[in-house]
Amino acid sequence: MVIKQETLVDKVVDRILEAAKNGDFIIGKKLPIHEELQTMFGVSRNTIREALQRLESIGVVTIRQGNGTYLNDVNIKRSLDKLTPILKLNNTDLSSLIVARKTLEVQTAQDAALCATEEDIREFEYYLNEMKACTNDVQKYTQLDMKFHLAVARSSGNAILYKFFEVISDLMHAQQEAVINSSTMVEVSRHYHTGLIEAIKARDPNKAASIMAEHIDNVYHRLSDGIE
Repeated sequence: MVIKQETLVDKVVDRILEAAKNGDFIIGKKLPIHEELQTMFGVSRNTIREALQRLESIGVVTIRQGNGTYLNDVNIKRSLDKLTPILKLNNTDLSSLIVARKTLEVQTAQDAALCATEEDIREFEYYLNEMKACTNDVQKYTQLDMKFHLAVARSSGNAILYKFFEVISDLMHAQQEAVINSSTMVEVSRHYHTGLIEAIKARDPNKAASIMAEHIDNVYHRLSDGIE
């Protein structure tokens, strides 16, 4: 099977980030030249170039023409946290948040079905059981609901998608408290969470993605009805 170019670029980006995290590449120092990176990762020069350009676009590296590529001192969480006040000041509308959330969560649910460990699955089940025990406490239920979704995103293995979802969840917290304030919504929420866990246990990424997409659509419709 031929691997698409985009997939190769993604893999190289992930491996460079992992190497930086492990200290294989040093902050402030020059990365190996393109030819060495090609050999290291077994990909073409174009793939290396695209991966480095993508890393530069998010501030991880600086490309100095004729001089090389340097690793920056970057804190992903601190960088993404800056989005929250910006989005609030610009009155980000509900539909935009839902579209962003659905895009992220469908992908992370799909990846979780492939990557989640047994320990991750036990964490999902713990949050689901805790939610069942506090259906009359809206605030606590909402907090547990978001922890459940964050745990799924974290188990996907994509740290950047996880941090983006954290930002979105902060913006949606108050709205979710409003929509969860009904016994019907609690039952519906439990139904989707249970189905998602079963899909992840079965290692069925398509089913996990489908359940998550339907769940987020359901949340959106209920939020929209509540606002109207």
